[in-house]
Amino acid sequence: PAWLALFLLLGAPTLIDRARRQHAGEEKFQAARIAGASEWIARETEPDARIGSTSEGQAIFLHTGRVTVELPATADTLVLWGMLDDSGSRYLVVPEDHEYPYLLPTGGERSEILDGARPRSLRLVHTYEMGRIFRIDPP
Repeated sequence: PAWLALFLLLGAPTLIDRARRQHAGEEKFQAARIAGASEWIARETEPDARIGSTSEGQAIFLHTGRVTVELPATADTLVLWGMLDDSGSRYLVVPEDHEYPYLLPTGGERSEILDGARPRSLRLVHTYEMGRIFRIDPP
């Protein structure tokens, strides 16, 4: 049909351009969420330090070379603390959550759940523009 040809000719490039710009914006947001954390981790931790993260674990690993375990979206403290303990993580990175998170509990909520299960085990050591980093003290 003629309307489809007209749409493909005039409308599709606009939609493709809009999707491309939106994707680029999401990549910038993701990079900003971990930039401050990655810089601090690379500068302030030992090369063999193990890192826990509520999100962006793979990106943190790629930017720092530190072994990073990403925690699942669960409120189960046995799972969360089990992963951190089993991996030997000594830091926990909690990037800022998206405005409309799709994983619940959010990273911030998981850090509160962890702290509630083991009070005084998470010590805030660094705050950056889009998140926080905690030192994990032994139980």
